[in-house]
Amino acid sequence: MGTVKNKYGIVVAWSIEFIQNLPLVSAFITGYALVTAGRVGGMVAVVFIGVAIGALLIRYTEPRIVAGPIEKPAETIANLFFFTLAILGFIYYFSWKTASWPFDLALSIAVGIAASLIQARAAGAQPSARHSAAMIASFSAAVLLIRFWALSAPPFTAAIVLTAVVTTIIVRIEYVEKSQEVAGN
Repeated sequence: MGTVKNKYGIVVAWSIEFIQNLPLVSAFITGYALVTAGRVGGMVAVVFIGVAIGALLIRYTEPRIVAGPIEKPAETIANLFFFTLAILGFIYYFSWKTASWPFDLALSIAVGIAASLIQARAAGAQPSARHSAAMIASFSAAVLLIRFWALSAPPFTAAIVLTAVVTTIIVRIEYVEKSQEVAGN
């Protein structure tokens, strides 16, 4: 991943990452509200549209954070399928209301590992420990926040706060830590 060399770069990376994550988180929050209201068709449509927007934003904005070309179509398609399935899975998982936070944590770790592996495979690269850690930590934090707060919060607030938390974790692990290593700190 990229190296953020100064505070301005961190702000830019955070802003871009937030824009990429917001449609994904909003798809979950809105989809959950729709499925609990019995509107399964609307939920599927909202999730697919939100993930498609998120995958396209990742495709076209990631080079603003990480020097390099726009990702290959296979990477965008992998993100589209993975995040659609993950969000649909989490919507149904939380709508069953039977699991517990230890299972939430185990599930989010597995999903974080899967995200890292699928994204690396689609890119034709080896999984990065840093990216894997960012995916595991961000999915874990998001799922625990969903369990203990987000489903009872106003949807707009939940989407913004969840996106901010996920974004902060990803930027801190993938960009800030790496820039400190490069600088020798």
